[in-house]
Amino acid sequence: MSYFFEESLDVQDMRRFATLVAERARIAVVLSGAAQAYKYAICAQNEAQVAAFVVRLNSALEAAGGKSGRMANGVIKADFGEITAFLEGVASEEF
Repeated sequence: MSYFFEESLDVQDMRRFATLVAERARIAVVLSGAAQAYKYAICAQNEAQVAAFVVRLNSALEAAGGKSGRMANGVIKADFGEITAFLEGVASEEF
């Protein structure tokens, strides 16, 4: 899994970035925002991976969004440290 924080990407750019990274990584997570609200775009190599990852994300953090195929996007209401801790904690897991 790879993840990236960028300050000011729009949703379409986040989705494109995640799609490109997912070609090499199992799961790509791109986040954009600041303080307590980050938009996210997630792309995985298959639908089952993104579904499992989003379930974990939603249960661990205050996150909401939608999924379509290998892609998910939404908003996380958590600070940088909480999000980073979650991502580091699941980085080596199989989805």
